[in-house]
Amino acid sequence: MTAGDVLNIPVRRQLFDLDKDRFPDTTLFVYLNQALVELGYRRPDLLLKADQTLNTHTAVTALSDTLEFDDEYKGALASYTIYLAFSEDNSQTHNAQQAQVHLAAFQQAI
Repeated sequence: MTAGDVLNIPVRRQLFDLDKDRFPDTTLFVYLNQALVELGYRRPDLLLKADQTLNTHTAVTALSDTLEFDDEYKGALASYTIYLAFSEDNSQTHNAQQAQVHLAAFQQAI
C-alpha cells in the first residue's frame, strides 16, 4: 500500500478536495504521518517483524511512498487522516462533528 492509495481517493473524496484546493499533498502527508504514528502506538503488534523487532516509522513525503501496514488498515489510516484534517479546518461549522465521526471510525477499525 502506498501513501497515494490512502490519500488520492479515500481521503480526498471525504474531504471534497479531489482538486487539491483545500489540502495540498504536503499537508495531507503531515496528517498521514501522524496517523501512521498513532496506529503504531495503538497497535505495536502491527509493526512486529519476524525477528521480533519493531519496524520504525519512515516519514511519508511522496504519494509513491510505501506504508509499513497491510492494506486492511487503509481505512483506519484514511479515517485518522480525515479526522485531523477536519479538526484543523474550522471553515465549516460541521467539521468538528465530522472529525469525531472519523475518529470513531479509526478506533473501531483498529
